[in-house]
Amino acid sequence: MTPKEQRQFFVQNQHRTLGGTPKEPTMNREDILKAATQAVCMDREITHGKADKTFGSIARLWEVTFGVPIQEYQVAIAMTQLKQVRIIHGDHTEADHWIDCAGYSALGGEIAGKK
Repeated sequence: MTPKEQRQFFVQNQHRTLGGTPKEPTMNREDILKAATQAVCMDREITHGKADKTFGSIARLWEVTFGVPIQEYQVAIAMTQLKQVRIIHGDHTEADHWIDCAGYSALGGEIAGKK
């Protein structure tokens, strides 16, 4: 898939629900992973910066806030948990929550593997 095709796929799928509707088909695991790949490998890096650097900055801020050491991979865990809470208490069919969980897990695994 070319970068243009990836961007088009992401834009088309970012607000889909898992259950689908007659007008929109259901997102499957491949769709979710493709959208997560697009988000963490292209879109978010452009808008948010490199994950290891931003997660490092978040970790330092949380260390000051909570008074305990925080590792970058722990930021990914916390962000995944945030999305899980939104799934539990919000619309569990909202694809964005599941896409973000996959993305944060991928980023956390990559960051943890570098340490």
